[in-house]
Amino acid sequence: MSSAGRGCGNLSVVLGGDYAVARQAYENGVSLDFIQPGKPVQNLFVESFNGKMRDECLNVHWFADVEEARVMIGEWRRDYTQVRPHSSLGNRTPSEFAAAFSIQTGLQGLAS
Repeated sequence: MSSAGRGCGNLSVVLGGDYAVARQAYENGVSLDFIQPGKPVQNLFVESFNGKMRDECLNVHWFADVEEARVMIGEWRRDYTQVRPHSSLGNRTPSEFAAAFSIQTGLQGLAS
């Protein structure tokens, strides 16, 4: 249990060896499971995102130059993070989820 009284998981997967994260986890009874160097597939959340970006953006567009790539990838990222509903968020967009979360918890500014 964290000091705020909310329940928290007892296992987190992290990419690096950040001392502050490790200390906070220890203080809150969360054990850390570090991803082994050279094994990014151990982070399934990143791998899922990478697969979607590859399938829906990189494999679909042919970029004439770096600027065009920046624009097209930026448009895809905005769609992914602001417009598209995600099943992991109860089929809400990230913006809708953040707004509902900030109302529910009283944390203002999270949805902006």
